[in-house]
Amino acid sequence: MLKQDRSIEEKKRLQSEADNLCRWIGRELLAVEIALRLSSNAPLFVHLTRHRDHLLHLKSSWVNPLVSMERLDFQHANGVKVASDLFGKQAAVGRGELYSLNVNLDSEFLDENDIDGNSQELDSMDFLMSDVLMSIEESEYPTLLENTHATENRHMMDLVWIKPTGIVEDYLDVTALELPMPSGIQPSSQASAYQCHGFHLQDLQRLRQAGMLLNDICLNGCARTLKSILDSDPIHGLSSRSCALFTTYDLIRARYTAKDPDLWRIISPTEYWNKDVWILPIHRPQQSHWVLCVAYPEHQTVLLYDSLVGQEAWMNDLEDISTLFTRLVQLANQYGHQVRTSTHGWIAQPAHFCFCANLLLNHGIEKTTPIQFNGHDCGLWVIAWIMSTLRGFATFNNCLTEATMPCWRKFLAALMANHLSY
Repeated sequence: MLKQDRSIEEKKRLQSEADNLCRWIGRELLAVEIALRLSSNAPLFVHLTRHRDHLLHLKSSWVNPLVSMERLDFQHANGVKVASDLFGKQAAVGRGELYSLNVNLDSEFLDENDIDGNSQELDSMDFLMSDVLMSIEESEYPTLLENTHATENRHMMDLVWIKPTGIVEDYLDVTALELPMPSGIQPSSQASAYQCHGFHLQDLQRLRQAGMLLNDICLNGCARTLKSILDSDPIHGLSSRSCALFTTYDLIRARYTAKDPDLWRIISPTEYWNKDVWILPIHRPQQSHWVLCVAYPEHQTVLLYDSLVGQEAWMNDLEDISTLFTRLVQLANQYGHQVRTSTHGWIAQPAHFCFCANLLLNHGIEKTTPIQFNGHDCGLWVIAWIMSTLRGFATFNNCLTEATMPCWRKFLAALMANHLSY
């Protein structure tokens, strides 16, 4: 009888704890939904969105016999309803401006507790929500005497819309790629730790599904994995190791004038001051479109990659890129790493031109024309260009087309599935 009484008490206690969990996540989700709808929080929109995604990820790990998924879903739906009733259905910044596309949160995902805690090496892409919300006082880097977060150099580079000279094309046939990579090199333990840490099964499902736009996790994860493999490649390793691979978040930090300690803490592990090539993937939220910027600091040259070939849109991007690169040069110099490059006089040019026949003039011309005609392959194009750059080339030749994108997507999905199994 005593054991039965204790069991009843324990059941009540567990039920009370379950109720507390539901109430807590309900309050947190309501608070973040309200914050997202306040126009004064527009500069924090990306951070708030990521915090909301973090809370939604908790739902799957909290499901148990006392807390059902339906109950947790109700807490989220109720928070959205209350916030919408109070402030309207639309967030302060349109949903099209999300830098991280929502994923299917009902699927199974990897638990962060499965990460190898012995890995101490910090990668430029290995950051959590705590990194975004961490205060400057908690940073391990000292405050600089001269802050660069107010730096605004919007005219570091001029856009010259002509074909660059010396472009070397990559003739790799993506339709013939098989696992493992052509070099036979397996991923390093550091890369595997990162994939388990930031790339989950729902991201793999997004990557596998034809017609799905890639989110930042997919793009960053694929790019980092390819770099890890190519870094160890006996043929392309030297070229890959000479590249600094930035993330899709880094230009956002420049746009929102991230503080020096935060910017340096996240980007310095790339050791970009020692690299010949800077690779910067970019998201255009208004278009829900991915593009790529590849810089050669020593030559003060930038190659621009855009599958839709939009010249005007690059004007705004180049202003933010100029500010980011200027800050990177200043920060490296202040931390004792010499970057011997000017922050003025750079040239930016489109990387790919197509040859078009002109029957009337009986000759051909080369001009920039779109190579993407659907609304979802831009991220795949960017990853392909990143791999080509890591391999030491400037762009793919005509063997990479929209018709070969399904094969390229299939290969990337198999590659990431292989890493998630490590």
